[in-house]
Amino acid sequence: MAGSAWWGSFLLSHLPYFSILAFLALAMLERLGYMLIARRPTTAGKLPRKFPRVCIQVPMYEEVAVAKRVIAAACTISWPRDRFEVQVLDDSQDQETKRFVDKVARKFRNNGVNCHVVRRFRRTNLKAGALEEGRIQTSADFVAIFNAGFLPTADYLEQTVPHFYTDQAMPLDSLAMVQAQWGHTNHNESMLTQSQSLWLDDLHTLQMSWRSKVLGFVNFTGSAATWRAQALEDAGGWKSESNAESADLSLRALFIGYTTKFVKEIVQPAELPVSYTIFKSQQKRCTKGWAQILRMHARDIFAEYNAAVLEKDDFTLPNPTTTAMALMDAVVSSTAVSCPIWNLRELPLLSICPIVAPAMAWLVTMTTLATMQTRFSYNEPDDFSNMRAMVRMGRLVPFVLINTGMLPLQACAWLEGIILGPQTTSSDAVTRLTSILEEEEMATQFPAITLLLRRLFGRFKTKWNWCMAVEALYAAYHIVWALFLAAQGYRVTPLLEVYAAATVLALMLYYGDDDVNWRYPIRCWPNSEYEWASDSAEEEAASIPLVANKRGKKGRGTTNTSEGSTYGAV
Repeated sequence: MAGSAWWGSFLLSHLPYFSILAFLALAMLERLGYMLIARRPTTAGKLPRKFPRVCIQVPMYEEVAVAKRVIAAACTISWPRDRFEVQVLDDSQDQETKRFVDKVARKFRNNGVNCHVVRRFRRTNLKAGALEEGRIQTSADFVAIFNAGFLPTADYLEQTVPHFYTDQAMPLDSLAMVQAQWGHTNHNESMLTQSQSLWLDDLHTLQMSWRSKVLGFVNFTGSAATWRAQALEDAGGWKSESNAESADLSLRALFIGYTTKFVKEIVQPAELPVSYTIFKSQQKRCTKGWAQILRMHARDIFAEYNAAVLEKDDFTLPNPTTTAMALMDAVVSSTAVSCPIWNLRELPLLSICPIVAPAMAWLVTMTTLATMQTRFSYNEPDDFSNMRAMVRMGRLVPFVLINTGMLPLQACAWLEGIILGPQTTSSDAVTRLTSILEEEEMATQFPAITLLLRRLFGRFKTKWNWCMAVEALYAAYHIVWALFLAAQGYRVTPLLEVYAAATVLALMLYYGDDDVNWRYPIRCWPNSEYEWASDSAEEEAASIPLVANKRGKKGRGTTNTSEGSTYGAV
């Protein structure tokens, strides 16, 4: 019979695995809770006879490729014109871009829309600074925010604002914010967009619906949401102490007694990032921001805020997926030899099934629910079928591959946020997106080793940083373990080590300049309906699709950067 020393050693060596089970149990609770509690449609109240004043804010930085599209979409939202205004929060430095934005805003202003451009003398505090500048300049009762990559639908306010009122048209003063569902216009463009669409479907439709119904709180995800102006004032306005400024504001509103709400039935289409480089930068910024949030508000959440323990965990762990995968990596690596649970030298391959069964059960459940419950998040809801759903289930493969390759980068981002604390990205960052996209196109024309040599020593020089060094060491670490375990006669664990190293090395081919960690490219294809030839505001407004259609013939189009990424602060 095993003694206490053996049991102590066993529990300690398997602590990462038990931690994984705890995170997966919490994640499964949310998904199953969605089916039992949050799947029913969210009902809205009734608008008062005198409509409230609403301001649409569109923050942008050097958005020449999409400025016309998003400004026109915002200006054609249905609402009484005397109770409606559009603020274009333009932080662009390029004079041509400024003139272009001014021209577009002037056209709609001449057409009767209260659309004006807000600029600052100094571009401090990035997106948070721009939003705060716009907030103090408006007298609207509600403020709706859309990043440049979104296409707000014409009925957005008619669907959203009634949620701030009861059935008797009385204001719900305790409700601070209503977050809409993010839709996708290019989810089938690549493995990357497929992976992102699955992640966002799970985060928005399943997790946020459950938290909204059960906790009465969801984080503002950075775009496609409407805030009560008084709540913004009471919470102290926008601050830039964290890269996740939207989550910071949401928590500050929570601490003073406000609630927030998510409505999955209100879908606002957006374009997913198409560049691995920018995606990695966004995820680093998001993960770092949440680590900063934890450092800033941990005492407020766990010591001072009155809520159940599970609720507090939800406030600080918006997405347990990455944490669970990181812990799984720790199990596979450092405990491969010492733990009996991984000692598979003499056991068949199927012996590993009970070990990975919880993770696989969660992945399949999450993918199935996220696929079946998000037919309106896409641009072909009327064509949804069981066969289409089965095909969409295949998104699980790129989701697992890409998220595995992201583990060392996200670990670095988490450490930066915890150790360095509150800070923001440098405001004078310069992007090289045209070169980045050219590099990605090269990947389809040259062998991987040739591309890697070009990236490191050729025309497209990569700015090295400590995160890249960690990724390289991480891959080397797994390769050494694979060789050692294979030499010892292990059958399964060497394959897992090779898999972990290969996913990281594959994503390293697309690593770009870290100074663009708050931007993303928007491609406007030559045959896209987003490019307008008309000069009149009336024709431009009539040309906007409420939900973007499928892509036409693909070709290299214009690249663009956008501050306040579609995957910031989730």
